[in-house]
Amino acid sequence: MTLVGTSIAGLKKGAVYQRICCDALRGHNVVIILALSQVTPVGYVIAVIDWRAYWRRFLPRCPLLATVILAARFRKSLFKKAYGPDSSAEARPRDQSSARRTWTDSSRTIAKVVHIGVAPDKRGRGIAEQLYLRLFQELKHEGVVRIDATMSADNSDSIRLHKKTGWTLERTKTESFFGTRDI
Repeated sequence: MTLVGTSIAGLKKGAVYQRICCDALRGHNVVIILALSQVTPVGYVIAVIDWRAYWRRFLPRCPLLATVILAARFRKSLFKKAYGPDSSAEARPRDQSSARRTWTDSSRTIAKVVHIGVAPDKRGRGIAEQLYLRLFQELKHEGVVRIDATMSADNSDSIRLHKKTGWTLERTKTESFFGTRDI
């Protein structure tokens, strides 16, 4: 995660990554797929099955980290309320299969992508696409029928990746997309 430059709630410390990964490895509803080149990690994807259940277990186990993450989200929501959304952005129409889907949907048959990343010097080689294909296989084995993700509207590489791997994307806000895919 350090190699890719992941930020979780604005935190970029190795201790944060280590805590989240340790917690994820103990959970039965977290899937981590790692891409290696020789023995060096070059990419990963983390998905959580049953998002609400995961957070109900995570909060008591990691109260300090959970508080920092929730505070960062709260600050972001206050900023949005104070300045309002950009009215110039038009939402894309949803197709029929995803008409009622939202990020807040949660169950044992729905997974959420927490993060996908590839080392900067390894990008453009199809690693992220292969990570997703392997993730879809693993989630199907776990009984998951749908996967969701959010991505920044200015991350054209992520948008292109999600379209290439069969996601339906909808611009939900001026700065993000909601993606969903049946498995």
